[in-house]
Amino acid sequence: MPWSEQIPIKKHMTRDELESRIKTLEKDAKILKRLYFVKFRYDGDSVEESSQRIGVTREAVARTS
Repeated sequence: MPWSEQIPIKKHMTRDELESRIKTLEKDAKILKRLYFVKFRYDGDSVEESSQRIGVTREAVARTS
């Protein structure tokens, strides 16, 4: 028996607008991670420590440099 939707959703934007907003925020999140990485390096953390703090591998940092 399929589960029926119990909580109605009020749509405040079109699906295309929603997709566009998601893509923008995903890009912003990537930029924010990079900025935190730089901040941690300014604070004296090593590349290894900084990459761990932002949740990526050292190799991933090297690929984006």
